[in-house]
Amino acid sequence: AGRQTMVFALRDEENLYLAFRCEEPNPAGMTVRPTNTVHYEQLVACGEDLVEVLLDPGSAGGAPGELYHLVVKPNGVLISERGVSCRPALGGCVPWASSASVAVGKTAGAWTVELAIPLSSLGPKSSLPFWRANFMRFSPQGQESSSWVGCTRCFYDPRNLGTMFVGENVNSGR
Repeated sequence: AGRQTMVFALRDEENLYLAFRCEEPNPAGMTVRPTNTVHYEQLVACGEDLVEVLLDPGSAGGAPGELYHLVVKPNGVLISERGVSCRPALGGCVPWASSASVAVGKTAGAWTVELAIPLSSLGPKSSLPFWRANFMRFSPQGQESSSWVGCTRCFYDPRNLGTMFVGENVNSGR
């Protein structure tokens, strides 16, 4: 991608922390809507700048409707759901009370996102050390969609997720 994105992940006993640094050479040209919806065309988010997170704690999800999905827009709008509410539908999608905290910011040549996601909202498998995940970014100016795992399509297919080692929860009783 012409607009590079870095993602950092860390976990402690209570939260999964994610940070995005999204290069943006023209911050004034970013498109941001104050809605809690995302427009998808051919299973790709489009029409506005945003980042997305797909999580499968414990690598147990077998279908898109079982994935934890977060969307953050540069204005701080956070969308959290189980499944992905794209059209055409890929399976079930329901709201998810993630209780995630989000902060967004702008620096010279970049915008940033910080997320703190309570592990308790991610179910009992959140104590396991290996998760499947993907991190995506969409930029209408650059007409770019990019992902951590490098797939160019089918971001929301559980088979296309990468493996992320988050370590074991020290309080998991193991």
